[in-house]
Amino acid sequence: MIKYSYNKKLGIASAESNVRVLTILQRPGTRQPSISSYLGAAYSRSKVSVLDLAESVASNDIDADAKMENIFYNYGHSSVAAMANLSICIENVSMWFAFRLFNFFSLGAGQEKSSRYVKISSSDEDEATKYLFHHYERLYQPTYEALASHYETNDKKVLNARTLDCVRALLPINARTSLYYVTDAGSWSSFISYLLTGSDEDKLIARLILDLLTGCKELTELGFIAEAPGLIRHTKPCVEQKRAIDNIIAKVKDISSYKYVDTSPCLRTKSNAIENFYITGDPDRYIMSEPSEVVNYVRSELKVFDKNHLLPIQCRYTIPFFEGVTDIGSLRDLNRHRSLWRYIPQLHQDKMNKAHGYSLPLYLKVIPEVEEQYNNVLTNFYEKYDSNVVPLAHNLRYRIGGTIDKLLYTCQLRTRPGGHINYRALTQYWAHLLENKYNFINPDTITRVSLDRSEFLDRS
Repeated sequence: MIKYSYNKKLGIASAESNVRVLTILQRPGTRQPSISSYLGAAYSRSKVSVLDLAESVASNDIDADAKMENIFYNYGHSSVAAMANLSICIENVSMWFAFRLFNFFSLGAGQEKSSRYVKISSSDEDEATKYLFHHYERLYQPTYEALASHYETNDKKVLNARTLDCVRALLPINARTSLYYVTDAGSWSSFISYLLTGSDEDKLIARLILDLLTGCKELTELGFIAEAPGLIRHTKPCVEQKRAIDNIIAKVKDISSYKYVDTSPCLRTKSNAIENFYITGDPDRYIMSEPSEVVNYVRSELKVFDKNHLLPIQCRYTIPFFEGVTDIGSLRDLNRHRSLWRYIPQLHQDKMNKAHGYSLPLYLKVIPEVEEQYNNVLTNFYEKYDSNVVPLAHNLRYRIGGTIDKLLYTCQLRTRPGGHINYRALTQYWAHLLENKYNFINPDTITRVSLDRSEFLDRS
């Protein structure tokens, strides 16, 4: 059963069933995103000022939402929907779902409840989850005290943040979180279509988002006016596209010419879509050749993608890109850089790959007696549980690419002292790879990462 509510004073509507989805209205009682989108579209094909167009809408001479169908037909592309930004909050959803959501979008902005600043509450589910949460909570105090002793500080804010940096390694990926995301109507439409081919929870969330963005009887009776019902389009389940991707992954598995890959970070300047499909099925190998029959098969399967269903992420690669293995916790942070191509094969597999082990926060190296406890916890976990539930310490393969300026910006931003020590160390190494490849990059623009006391206390 779905429970709907609408707070007119706050301009927030919600739809709830285990998971709660909310939308924050720009101007309650109006379809402001539709109006803004209409003004942008009409402005491009009118001699008058946008002030005059807005006055026509305000005086009810023009129904902006009713005009959308004709505008879509005449424009023939999604730029109209791209001008309507819509806000969605999702509460009590798994960290893994949030990971997938941020990975899906290349446009927009958002935030998720930070495991670096908020102590996550236990979700009483399966035994593997209970095990990880038990030790997440148990090791907080020993970690806090050991860090305080080693770094000779009583600064509670610093110690709490750095302790959470460490114990978050034990958080299970199905721990509950909340997130906020704002993006355009076209992107929300694509995300709804994607979710409708997923799990039961995915389908439920898709329905809740759809009800809030396009309206439903229950919300209308509460006085709610959906912001852009005419701009949420092409939301049917992308069944044919998902089937094509699955078929391609199954087909490229037959390629017999390959080599196993090293897990050390590297900078790649060559790739292709077929290799990306290949590592979706087996992310521990490179292919050495591309048989013509496989190329032709892939080309044939991809014909189901069109202007309403863009090519899958395997085909959107950029050159150059970084490749390697790192922990989920670090990837969740790096995954927020929407200007980069962020390809994480595990997000496109059903069974969790456990070939690469785990990585602990580097601060534990200075408190080895506590580090040993973490190692014992995780060694026992992997021996005892064969589950898709894994901790944030779990390592996954990644390919992250973009233009050189965006890659360098990521390294400059993520090496700052206030960040998590693991992704700081990783992006420092990335910067080293860029310096070696491109001689115009000045290494002085990168913060050098260390475990010393001054950096530990610096949260800037």
